[in-house]
Amino acid sequence: MRFDAKKKAPLRRLFCARMPGPGAYNPAMARRNVPCALSLKLAALAVGVLAMLSGMAVAGPRPGDAAFGLPALAEKSGDTEEQVALGKKLFFDQRLSQGGRMACATCHVPAEGFTERGRARPDGNDGQPLRRNAPTLLNVAWHGPFFHDGRSATLEAQALVPLTEPREFGAPSVGAVVARIAGLADYRGRFEAAFGRPVTAGTLGAALAAYERSLVAAGSPFDRWFFGKDETALSPAAVSGFKLFRGKAECAACHRIGAASALFTDGKFHDTGIAWRNAQTGSAEADRGREEATERIFDRYRIKTPSLRNVALTAPYMHDGSVATLEQVVRFYAGGGVPHKTLSPLIGPIDLSDKEIADLVAFLKSLTSPHAAALAEEKP
Repeated sequence: MRFDAKKKAPLRRLFCARMPGPGAYNPAMARRNVPCALSLKLAALAVGVLAMLSGMAVAGPRPGDAAFGLPALAEKSGDTEEQVALGKKLFFDQRLSQGGRMACATCHVPAEGFTERGRARPDGNDGQPLRRNAPTLLNVAWHGPFFHDGRSATLEAQALVPLTEPREFGAPSVGAVVARIAGLADYRGRFEAAFGRPVTAGTLGAALAAYERSLVAAGSPFDRWFFGKDETALSPAAVSGFKLFRGKAECAACHRIGAASALFTDGKFHDTGIAWRNAQTGSAEADRGREEATERIFDRYRIKTPSLRNVALTAPYMHDGSVATLEQVVRFYAGGGVPHKTLSPLIGPIDLSDKEIADLVAFLKSLTSPHAAALAEEKP
């Protein structure tokens, strides 16, 4: 039975149906019908408490919070402080790699937006650049599936992939990494305390994922302006850029903004022409994009739409790091990407003036979270 505040009769019948007399409830007898009146008062109190609890449940992050502007996660992680701390220790530990030269933090540098700023592609353990630009880990919990081609469905699975990549951590197997960690004195008892069981592939991935989920950085000037209704939070140039972003420039077709939250991505895969161009010119290692994960030819050269949150901190851009600045990114898309047969139909030439481009860049810079600065100080 649903309660309608304007129609209290159902509630009255519910609490008074068993009262003696010809009718379950008689307003004229309410004062003499003490048990019924008491029941109604208790019911009203219960409704008030439920309403209060309901309000508390739906109340989201506030403008000063790190998650303000982000949607609620579909599933609560339940990560504990012990699990996050263990994951952080692992994240910075070069001993996870075969030669002891690489850690997660080697390519995902906290002070550089949890990517490797200024480098198109991070170096592998052989000193040569890897195939792809290191994506940021800020707000990564919201950005599955993971990797530029979406090959991993969960953070737990993603965290284990670099361990056995020959040019990254280079281990012969995840089991070899587990055995190495099990033999390290400073990890003794840590997995048992965090998970109630020893280190395994499962607990190793879960610990790293717990730390990565803790890297939350929203509550940007844009969030305070758009979701928090703070009219002073954005500059006039950024406001103009926002209007272009959702209007003439059509950026929001892929980098979406909701009414109550925004991830600045559609979570889909698109062909911008860059992977195709690289394949034609040999300017980078062969990269089939999403096709490498799905083995479907129509996914060839498609790359996952990245979030634009904190994008000013994560240059260079594109999956291969081939575009150096935000202004160049805007000009690339305004120019229609790299035209070819399977170019995304969402990409095409747009006539933007220099001022409009500058305003768009101002808007993109307004997506930088003040909480990113604290995360930049993360150390082992």
